[in-house]
Amino acid sequence: MNISRLTSSGKITHAAISPDGKYVADVTEDAEGDSLWIRNLAAPTNVRIAGPAASEYVWVTFAPDGDSIYYLALDRDKGETELYRVPVLGGPPIEAAHDVGPVGFSSDRKRIAFIRMDKEQSSLIVADTDSKNERTLTTHRQPDLFRMLWNAPAWSPDGNTITRLSSVSVSTMEYRSRLLPGTGIMSASPCGSQTGADCW
Repeated sequence: MNISRLTSSGKITHAAISPDGKYVADVTEDAEGDSLWIRNLAAPTNVRIAGPAASEYVWVTFAPDGDSIYYLALDRDKGETELYRVPVLGGPPIEAAHDVGPVGFSSDRKRIAFIRMDKEQSSLIVADTDSKNERTLTTHRQPDLFRMLWNAPAWSPDGNTITRLSSVSVSTMEYRSRLLPGTGIMSASPCGSQTGADCW
């Protein structure tokens, strides 16, 4: 394994690599605000494709086909997020969803899953990759909530199961929820505290 330094500015807060390994998207924080940049690893090019913005870019990932990038912008004053999609080769960012967490992609690349918070409840939702046709799979209410930190739900390779971390807000206990999108059947297993992102 070879390790190479891509930047030395100390201003990068988030980064993601494209599925083909040819591009890196990174969030840069400076005096103007947060910006999203795309970097071609085969050539010394670095192009800004979103920002600068007053909101904070808190998460970024490539779509499975590598043609677009999804990122979350957080308005800390309002406590709300906006999910955006922007083409890798440039173009205006498209608002995809409001007040949601990071998205996880199904293996067939046709659907996404995400968490939406609403006052004292949280819901696991699936939608088309353009965020249309939203469908709520399950809703958790206080104190049993889905964790909406910057980790996305994870789809199984066969597309039949979604896993997501949940927590009990009155304790440090966390557990992993497994849900079958087609039936709504859900199971849970304890996983301790300080657990990271799910991955199949």
